[in-house]
Amino acid sequence: PFYRQALHFATMGTPISVAVQWAVVAEGAEKLEPAHDHMVQIAAQAKVGIFDDTSMPILNFEREEGDERTGLHTTGIVCVHDDFQIALFITGRNHAGENRADLLKKRSPHLPGMIQMSDALSSNLAYISSEELIALCLVHGRRNFVKIVDSFPEECRHVIRSIATVY
Repeated sequence: PFYRQALHFATMGTPISVAVQWAVVAEGAEKLEPAHDHMVQIAAQAKVGIFDDTSMPILNFEREEGDERTGLHTTGIVCVHDDFQIALFITGRNHAGENRADLLKKRSPHLPGMIQMSDALSSNLAYISSEELIALCLVHGRRNFVKIVDSFPEECRHVIRSIATVY
């Protein structure tokens, strides 16, 4: 977001560098940590969670010794309650599945399972317990049939038409 804002500020004739923006945010971040922790706790109690990853460059990322992971990701999680939604963004080494599992550790054991929506990427499905309710995206599934329709026209058209009845 700081890159977008830097471009926006520059077009308005007031260039503010990414580093300056980060310094301002970092200065106040510690004071906001209790509010953030409370928001995450409330998010974990949602009825539905929608999550996905995107790759993310991080300037001056320092890899811990022995760290063999190659990617950096931002996981977006939208937690849906009856009257409101909470959007969480988590940037770091963990994939969406790991971040989702960390969030669910904060969930009250007295609540029914959260319905969790994502694409079927294997990293999104990591760390799933048997009590969880997983809903995989039909659009992502449909795309795979569209890709191979020339090789299996009759079978793929049947699946594509079946998915169309849902919509």
